[in-house]
Amino acid sequence: MLRFSPLHLPRKNIPTPNFLCGGKNGDEWQNGAKRKQESHECKPMVWGFTMIEMVVLIAMITMVSTIVLVSFSGLNEGIALNRAARELTLGIRKAQQIALAVRKLPSDTLIPPRAGIRLSTASGANTRYTLFADMDDLNADGIPDGNFTYHTPPDVTIEQLTFERNVIVSAFEREDGSTITPPGGIVNIIFSSPEARVDFSDTTGAKFTTTEPAIAIVLKSPGGKTKKVIVRSSGQVTIQ
Repeated sequence: MLRFSPLHLPRKNIPTPNFLCGGKNGDEWQNGAKRKQESHECKPMVWGFTMIEMVVLIAMITMVSTIVLVSFSGLNEGIALNRAARELTLGIRKAQQIALAVRKLPSDTLIPPRAGIRLSTASGANTRYTLFADMDDLNADGIPDGNFTYHTPPDVTIEQLTFERNVIVSAFEREDGSTITPPGGIVNIIFSSPEARVDFSDTTGAKFTTTEPAIAIVLKSPGGKTKKVIVRSSGQVTIQ
């Protein structure tokens, strides 16, 4: 019968285990070399982080998270401000289109002589704007004439829209940047049929278009960012 002796490899080719072993009476295995032929217990080596390393890591994560959150908040604020300016511009254009159309409103049996946008800088009212039809019958002849301001009734509220994310109307300005201060902080942008002629008026209906050929509506975000919607007496509307 053939017998095969076990294969013996040189000690240098045996991989060194990553553990320490201890036996009775302080007997040890160290770096794979058994010192005594005694029963033993193996203790794997534990790898980890020190307390200082953990504190530094947590501080770095906190700092990066703060930077990301601040940047994300500012980005959302800018998006909300741009959207508010675009929506207000669309509302102004809609009032202009109603004046040009010279037709009855779906909710009324009469043709509105004027349509407009009402804006206010007063606290509580500066978060929204109103699109309306100016239906006042000044001559009491059953035909609305309009009085260049918003009163309901008889004026018809077409839409009342609120700005997103607490964007507000903070001021009214001239093109040179100086402030316009109307009574009650209210400005009406009125378009008269059939040419959609533009007039700016205050809460009493008094027009100031002749002295102010353009008006800038200043929108402001909670973080202080601003955007302007400029309406000119020619009917042009732009965003800055």
